[in-house]
Order: sequence, then structure tokens, then C-alpha cells
Amino acid sequence: MRFFLGGVNGAGKTTLLQKTKEARPEFEVVKGSQEFMAFLGIPGDYEALRALPEPYALQKLEEMVDGLVRKHEFLVFDAHYLNLVRGKVKKVTSPYLQRFDVLLLLKVSPETVLKRTANDPRERALFPEGLSEAQEFEMLSKYIAQQDEEFERLCSTYKIQGKVLDGEHTPDEVVKEFIAFADTLGR
Repeated sequence: MRFFLGGVNGAGKTTLLQKTKEARPEFEVVKGSQEFMAFLGIPGDYEALRALPEPYALQKLEEMVDGLVRKHEFLVFDAHYLNLVRGKVKKVTSPYLQRFDVLLLLKVSPETVLKRTANDPRERALFPEGLSEAQEFEMLSKYIAQQDEEFERLCSTYKIQGKVLDGEHTPDEVVKEFIAFADTLGR
């Protein structure tokens, strides 16, 4: 089984990956952005990643995902359905999603995202400079709604099973929900 895990920054995808690997060592868990930067030879350079021309980035992402899917029977790949970069929403998926058996959406509220990212040392580059908290909340709310719609559209377009995971629960509860779901699919 190969799972594509998407969600907004701060949803808890990295924690879910770590806890999934602890619970199921046979699963290969891949942090998409980090793996992609390494694949491109720009490890850790998020600004260079954000600056890539979209057609080039999608072509290279297709190549990388193809290699990962061929190599791993049990895979959880963490990425985004859409990306919010300095207030602009970008589509970041393509037909490579067809290589996955299940699309997962780790869903959280805008309040949770803002709370989690406020104390995060990573530069998320979600919003343009100078926005008020109310403006950030409004922008994030719209982005999350767009992401939810994109998730549904992608499941329908590619005829791939989708599963929404509740990121408001504790990480252990989310992993338990994910593992129970994976087990119903026969891993």
C-alpha cells in the first residue's frame, strides 16, 4: 500500500510520519519536501525549492515519486495538495498521484495551524509580511477550504480512495486511526 499524506503546514504530518514508522517499521515514510530537495541537489534550501519553475518542478517530482513507488511496497509520502506561499495558493500535485493507492488528508482548523506554527522555528512562508492575526486567520481559512476541495477533486479525478484523518486528535490517536485504516486495506 502506498499512501500520499497531504495537509497544511502545521497539521502534524511530520509527527504522523514519525509515529507511523515507530508503529510499523516496515512502512517507508518519506518527508516529501526534504526528499525532493535532496533529489534536486538543494538540501534544506526551501527558497530555491519555492523558486523552481512549476513545469520543471513537477517533472522532477514525477521522476522522484516514480522511483520511490517502484522501490517501496509500503510507503507513506508526505506532501501537499496545495501550497500556500506568502499568501499565494499554488497547485503542487500532478498525475503522479495515480501511483498511490490512497490519498490521505490530515485535517486541522486554522486555529490549530496558527497555534502550532507560532512557536515553530521553521520559516513556513505562509503569509505576506505585515498581516494582522485576523487577516492570517481569514487567509488560512480560505486556503484550508480550497485544500479540502482539491483533495475531493483529486480523489474523484484519479479514482483513488481518500481518507480524512482528524489532526485535532492527539498524535497517538491519529496514528492509531491511520494504522487501523491501513489494516482494513490488507497492507
